Amino acid sequence: MSNDSEQVQNQILYPVAPADLLNERIAYVQSELSGGVNPEELVITTDPYFSFSPELESVGGVGVRNAQLIALRDRILASWRESIGHNLNPSSTDSKMASVLYDELRIHPAQVENELMWGTLATYVLPDYVVGRFSDAAKGYRFGADRRNALSRLWFRRHAITEDMEREFSDILDQDFIQQIVERPSLSSDQRLTRKLLEISREYRSVDNQRKFYRELIKEITLLSSVSMPQLMSDKVLDRELRKRADRIETRLAK
Repeated sequence: MSNDSEQVQNQILYPVAPADLLNERIAYVQSELSGGVNPEELVITTDPYFSFSPELESVGGVGVRNAQLIALRDRILASWRESIGHNLNPSSTDSKMASVLYDELRIHPAQVENELMWGTLATYVLPDYVVGRFSDAAKGYRFGADRRNALSRLWFRRHAITEDMEREFSDILDQDFIQQIVERPSLSSDQRLTRKLLEISREYRSVDNQRKFYRELIKEITLLSSVSMPQLMSDKVLDRELRKRADRIETRLAK
């Protein structure tokens, strides 16, 4: 067996609840949380309506077994409890939990962008983590099928920004900057592009209103990605294109 085949077989396909079922479940979870129920009572790791998506049958990988899902849940919660300890600021655990999720899930690339899968994991399998991390979890959007999902935001954080990159750019990376990256697929799926964004943002730190600068630069990168393919650009061309946009933003903000 080739190394590529072995790698695929080590990648896991996770359960997916149909959209209507997931929405009903999120509404139910919201109602129960508002009523003060213990979120651990909301955990469900198997359901007859779960699927692994028919279109994924030919991609290889293995469907997660219920026992694996329970063990995965236990490991993630153990890491969360160890991280939170006596810390009163749950957001400070995000970097470690991003690494834990990224390493533990071993998710198949074909499922990475499946927002229903992320919604299923957050709502059915790990609702107690979501509630522990977010004080406003009862509002529901942290369980939902988008990039604000409590789990996908962590996975894509580590996919886009390695631990080494977080340490290297700790002087400019805050929660807002990270979330701006995570919520944009053009960045969170392209580590090279994310690194270039961070390098340029650091070089332009003297710009007034740094937060507005990097938000504007991220918008420019998103626009560039919609009309071009940055992943196919050479490092030199990519650097030139982003600096050209950074210069325009700097001039605009100086007025």
